[in-house]
Amino acid sequence: MKTIKLNNGIELPLIGIGTNTFGKVDNLFFADLNYDTKELEYAIRNGYRLIDTAIAYRNEKVIGKAVVESGLARSDFIITTKIPGRDGYIKEHEVRKAIEQSLTNLQTDYIDIVLIHHPWQNLEEILQVYQVLESFVESGQIKTIGVSNFKNNQLQYLLDNAKIKPAINQIASYPSKWQDDLVTFGQDNGVVIEAWSP
Repeated sequence: MKTIKLNNGIELPLIGIGTNTFGKVDNLFFADLNYDTKELEYAIRNGYRLIDTAIAYRNEKVIGKAVVESGLARSDFIITTKIPGRDGYIKEHEVRKAIEQSLTNLQTDYIDIVLIHHPWQNLEEILQVYQVLESFVESGQIKTIGVSNFKNNQLQYLLDNAKIKPAINQIASYPSKWQDDLVTFGQDNGVVIEAWSP
């Protein structure tokens, strides 16, 4: 599969699989977990190696189970999870606890990509959360950090103030909603734009 190089040198497959309904009764987002891994088993069998989940999806354990059961090396996969932003984790100890829980849920000692799932009004608070993620990069427990659903001004604040440049901005982008301004801004600043629901 073709890849794109992130600003930290990591190669990201151009196509990945979103999992927000995986491992849930009737594949409904708000349904209870049933830990069924059939969708991911099929995806992995057919070459998918970029897997996207989030704390808000409540199914990190399902993703961890599927990756382990695949029999492939952990290094064959790029796993993304997202820490809640808006109405989410603000204090340092909450962010640390969330990442540690994600590592346990995913049955791994590192996460390839962690994104802040949504921005909120207080840019200084966003930076503080991001700085905690930077510390996990420095310890090797996270390989890549970035954001999701960020507008240009919010991304610019991190570009101006963060130690580690965001590598990704994951946004809604599809034929009726390209969001050209966000795409161009990301490209101009070395931040890869990753489309959700493309």
